[in-house]
Amino acid sequence: RELIRVVALAGVMSYAAVWLITEFQPLRNRFMENDNEAVGGFVIGTTGRSKMWEITWSSIKESPWLGHGVGDAQQLITDHIPLLTHPHNDYLRLWNDVGVIGMGLWVSAVLLLMRGAVRRWRTAATAADRAIHQAALLCLIGLSLNAFTSNSLVYIFVAVPVAVIVGTSLGRAYASNASERPTVQRNPIGQALVKVPS
Repeated sequence: RELIRVVALAGVMSYAAVWLITEFQPLRNRFMENDNEAVGGFVIGTTGRSKMWEITWSSIKESPWLGHGVGDAQQLITDHIPLLTHPHNDYLRLWNDVGVIGMGLWVSAVLLLMRGAVRRWRTAATAADRAIHQAALLCLIGLSLNAFTSNSLVYIFVAVPVAVIVGTSLGRAYASNASERPTVQRNPIGQALVKVPS
C-alpha cells in the first residue's frame, strides 16, 4: 500500500509540474527559453549548464584517472565564466578534481550507505526507527539525483542535514544492536556474570 501511495503521489506531482511548466510562462521560460541548447535531440534551456559542463569535460579528458586536485573545477569555471564558481554537476566536479578513482570511491560509499539504510529499514523494530532509516535512504537518493544538475555536495546547508539524518540512522542501528548484546559483569570475587537482555 505504501508503494501504491508513493507512486500515486509521484504521478500527481509529475502532472502538476508538467502543467505548471507548460501553462505558467515565467516558469516555462526558466526551463525552456534561456540559452536554448540541444540536449539529446531536444532544445531546452540549460541556464548555461551546457557551457559549464563542456568546459569541465574538456578538463576531465586531460587527466581522467587521477583528476586535477580538489577545488580545480571551481577555479576552472571561475577562470572561464567569472560570475560563476561551480560546474553545476557534482559528478563532473568529482571526476575533474579526484578522477575516476576518487569518484568511484564516492559512488561506492553512497551505494553502501543506501544498501545499509534499506537493510535497517526492513529490519527495524519500531515505526520510529523505520522512519529514520527511510529518511536516510530518501536523503541519499535525493542528494545523488540532485548532484547531476547542481552543487549539492558543496552546499553546507544541504550536506549537513543529510549527514545528520544518515548519521542518526546509523546511530539508531548501533544502539539497537548494543541493547541486544549480552553484557558481562563481575561479582566482588571476580567471577564473570553474563546478563542476557530479556
